[in-house]
Amino acid sequence: MRRLSHIWTDVTGVATTELALVVPGLALMALLSHDVWQNGRATQKAAAAVDIAVEYYFNGGTSDSRASQAALDGWSERSPDSTVVISRKLGCGGTTTLAASCPNGSAAATYVTIVTRGSTQGMLYSPTIQFVRSVRVR
Repeated sequence: MRRLSHIWTDVTGVATTELALVVPGLALMALLSHDVWQNGRATQKAAAAVDIAVEYYFNGGTSDSRASQAALDGWSERSPDSTVVISRKLGCGGTTTLAASCPNGSAAATYVTIVTRGSTQGMLYSPTIQFVRSVRVR
């Protein structure tokens, strides 16, 4: 116990020097961990917005603009520059086609790609987040 009490009465400045070296690193780690958490949280909210658009299509919706608006309306705590972009493509057996029917006469499958984009406001950096999901709707 005597050695431990010696630390508190030390006047050489070793503890102060060590503290001065360690504290900036700890502060930087705290700020970075907050920014990483904020980015992860924003990505989860963007994914939830995509899920809303996917549910719209799975429940029989056909309008891309309505799906986009539903995703934007359901995206909680989104940044003002947030966007939802929806694109369609037709496919036959894994290949993309421009025709509404496949060579074997069956109807081409319709795939919708939903992309949410926005930015987060961090303390040290403000990355742009993006979440993409493609689903078959027909």
